[in-house]
Amino acid sequence: MRISIDKESRKPVYWQIENQIKSKILKRELIGGMKLPSERFLSGMLSIHRNTVTHAYNELKAQGLIESKHGVGYIVAKGDETKTSKKRGNDKVNWHHAIKNEYLDYESTFDDIFISNQEKGVISFGGGMASTEIFSEGETAKIFKDILSSKEGKSQYFTPYKGDRTLRRELVSFLSTKGIHASESNIQVMSEMNQALDFIATVLIEKGDCVLLQEPVSPDVYRTFEFAGADVFTVPTDEGGIITEDLEEIIQLKKPKLIFVTSGFNDPTGAVIKLERRKDILRVSNKYRIPIIEEDESSDLFYEESKIPTLKSMDVNNNVIYIYTFQFTFIPGLTMAFIVGDVKLIDCLSNVVSARLLSINWITQKLMARYLLDGKIVESMEEIRKLYKGKRDLMDKYLKELLPYGFIYSVPKGGVYYWCKLPKGITSKQIYNDAKREDISLIPGEIFYPNKNNGYDMIRLNFSYESADRIDEGMKKFVKIVKKSVLEHQKCI
Repeated sequence: MRISIDKESRKPVYWQIENQIKSKILKRELIGGMKLPSERFLSGMLSIHRNTVTHAYNELKAQGLIESKHGVGYIVAKGDETKTSKKRGNDKVNWHHAIKNEYLDYESTFDDIFISNQEKGVISFGGGMASTEIFSEGETAKIFKDILSSKEGKSQYFTPYKGDRTLRRELVSFLSTKGIHASESNIQVMSEMNQALDFIATVLIEKGDCVLLQEPVSPDVYRTFEFAGADVFTVPTDEGGIITEDLEEIIQLKKPKLIFVTSGFNDPTGAVIKLERRKDILRVSNKYRIPIIEEDESSDLFYEESKIPTLKSMDVNNNVIYIYTFQFTFIPGLTMAFIVGDVKLIDCLSNVVSARLLSINWITQKLMARYLLDGKIVESMEEIRKLYKGKRDLMDKYLKELLPYGFIYSVPKGGVYYWCKLPKGITSKQIYNDAKREDISLIPGEIFYPNKNNGYDMIRLNFSYESADRIDEGMKKFVKIVKKSVLEHQKCI
């Protein structure tokens, strides 16, 4: 039996072994009753640890594809007549076979952390959500009532596939404040950023396409492209954003289908792409005719400097696909995003919407249209910046206490995250688990690296969601956790 592995691949070695054996069984290259190589033999042949082979065989056993017999070893299951199949029942679907491998092997760590953020009593420094203090509940309730009693009647419950016409008209005006010139036909309204990215990937990505991503990057981004069948290739960042020095060489080597960048304050680092690097990105995009996806969730949340120009506002060839979200500047839970792009692309996205959805959330669109029409969105930006800056400074007050302990961070000039390096010898997993026991959530840094090859001494802290009192309470605990971890580590040296 020939098995080959690629130790440089992002796919775990056990998964490569499991997948190849599974494929051979399903193709009848390995038939029922056939003996498989022993764990010792296969691990020696592949020069890997024996536990890796054991892991692969256990996965195959769980799927009912192989069996282990005392004194014999591992053999291929014989099919419907085997005891395993009879126990399952002939009429029961084998979901391990039915579900695509990429979904079975889905890394759920980020989702588990996000869910834990919502547990009662947990102080959330992990999630990335807007503050509940942004808009008055009474004012919002009144607007809801006005919308529901509108003379439009039942017709308002359904919106065009591209989005509510009034909303798109108001978004044209909103975009002009960012130096972006667009018409209603250039805009596709979506429910949220992740949905927008998923639909773009559906329209543009074919299996095996390469997508360039800046790193570190939100797991929502790289997983979306991976699910679409893309191979992601990461480009490092520094305090000036994505490093473009070798970008052209990378493009010549990898021939990417897309380039993905964050135009505002990067999640998780808070870095902003320097103007010269923005020009570099646009230059190579124009030269090689590669579309750029520009994600913008935080360019309006600047605390120290003036507004940041978007790539889209600098784009003269319409190569940039711009996605904007009100994730941090609107009512939590009522998410909305929109895509700005070439008319042909927008038409195709609208077709996908029509095939997958009855309509995009109509009530959120109506509410957003009203807030934009009344000027409340633009007017509220300064108030939101003031609110978040205050929370940022409060968190900074506590983080300063950790500087003598080897804790490293910089105060973000915008956005909603602190990106922190832990003291030497302390891991993000350790701090994450200790914080969890104290009902505090945060995000360990390795999650932001697609290859999981970095970030084990980094954490991300969010300051937008919790109130000042809750930040105060949570940071007191967090500081104690880090100090205790450092002192315990020093005792072990």
